[in-house]
Amino acid sequence: MLELAEENSHTDSELESLTETNWKYPTSSQSQHKIKNPAKMFSYLRAREFFPDIMDIDELEDQRPDESTIEETNTEQVINPIRARIKTLTDAPTDIPLQLSRALPRIRMEHEFQMKSYDKIFASAWLTSTQVVVGTKCNRLLIIDTQTGKTREIPPVPINLSSAHTTHNGDVRSAHAYQVTSNCCGIHSIAINPSRTLIAVGAGKPTEFIQVYRLPSFEPCAILSDHSDMVFTVAWLNDHTLVSGSRDTSVKVWDLKSVVETDEGRLFAAPYPPTLSHCINRKEHRGKVRDLRYNTKTRQFMTLSTDGYTKLWDASRADVDVISEVRLQHTNETVCLGLDMVHNLFSVGSQAHVSLVDPRSASIVHVLDSLDDGWGVRSLAFHHEILTVGGGLGRISFYDLRAQQYISWEESLSSPIMSTQPSPVRRYRDRLNRENSRSMNLDEKQRLFQQTSGGWLKQDDVYISHFQGIDVRNAVYTLSYEEELGFGCQLSDSSWKRSIGGRLFAAGGPLQLNLTGSYAALWA
Repeated sequence: MLELAEENSHTDSELESLTETNWKYPTSSQSQHKIKNPAKMFSYLRAREFFPDIMDIDELEDQRPDESTIEETNTEQVINPIRARIKTLTDAPTDIPLQLSRALPRIRMEHEFQMKSYDKIFASAWLTSTQVVVGTKCNRLLIIDTQTGKTREIPPVPINLSSAHTTHNGDVRSAHAYQVTSNCCGIHSIAINPSRTLIAVGAGKPTEFIQVYRLPSFEPCAILSDHSDMVFTVAWLNDHTLVSGSRDTSVKVWDLKSVVETDEGRLFAAPYPPTLSHCINRKEHRGKVRDLRYNTKTRQFMTLSTDGYTKLWDASRADVDVISEVRLQHTNETVCLGLDMVHNLFSVGSQAHVSLVDPRSASIVHVLDSLDDGWGVRSLAFHHEILTVGGGLGRISFYDLRAQQYISWEESLSSPIMSTQPSPVRRYRDRLNRENSRSMNLDEKQRLFQQTSGGWLKQDDVYISHFQGIDVRNAVYTLSYEEELGFGCQLSDSSWKRSIGGRLFAAGGPLQLNLTGSYAALWA
């Protein structure tokens, strides 16, 4: 069984001291003021972004305390006038979610897909409004039809393993070495370019290669081969430029313009596609690069590493240089990032917390506890002002950034499971919901999260010997909203406001390393 490390607890005073930083308040004069507790200032600093039609930057400037006394001023005296204005304009108290029904349906129904014989879904992306492409630990690239539930497997890009390959240390690695390392890999990342003509698949066989296909035909296009270890994450900077992060601690940028502009009929001599090398190689992290997210509006991307830091990169520069870094407060099991592209806000998942990072001030502006009892935050996704959190215990929770609390709802209003699974799965899920509510000292009629259903679990010798009789729950390794179909495009604010109620695809598998199983469902 996978051993999960205990994270040291901190007192309130210790946590408050950890959040002390220089906060760059975005005023017209670009002046800086030292705020004792930026976390408490989160509502004040985000008010204009969440209410652009009622807040003006000059009015906020007028309500700010005098510069000479700002350190001694109680932050509540600053926040309360803003809250009072919001309360007056919305005619709703500020201690409950503000018009949550506008951004997130109160009831989501789970439509589970049969994924028998596949092991742990690590990555997903919406291909069309009815199709989701997923990658598994067993190196399968699949297309799931959300209407029929049918799956279609995409064959891997053919790779010429007969030729030797030189690693970053100058050693020659043979085809035999590739075949050995490919046994412990999996597809950890999938990214589609803005024009939706290319799709990049991180890891797979062998682990250090990135496979690129043309869309919609999934014709093999190219192989990117310079990483020396597993590729954890990939993202497109534009239609022909890709950035990747790997377990080898490096961040690489690839230029596929020559391949993209080549006629399809003359792409490569059969049976192998061209193998390309990186154009930029940077090693700014001291640990594995676990995830990265790119904001097309600011032309910046953030990388997350196991060294306890996030780094912000400027993709508009020719050398793609690091412009700032943030030291994380919670560094255990930092494996996932989330991006709110509209408000330019990043989220970092760890063993028991989610940290919100503002790239403009290069600081952590808010920290919230996860609801997975220390089993780790495994995936993050934003939907307007709602942060969706997928955890190691199979819980999906929704955090409202405006109200700064998790959304709760009546047990009687919880979403029924809509699945082809037999009735025992429904009883199993209902029992988990009751147990989880009691463990969190909540009323059984109130819940702060949705519990995923049982999924599929292979009952092999490992399960029978070590896990039989134990409730094995599926970690939620990937979350994708349907509105992410437009993430690579330049969407106007009005377009974002109209795209309300996007469907959520969630997938994963058992967290235990040696267990084989999978889970995939559409929450709509």
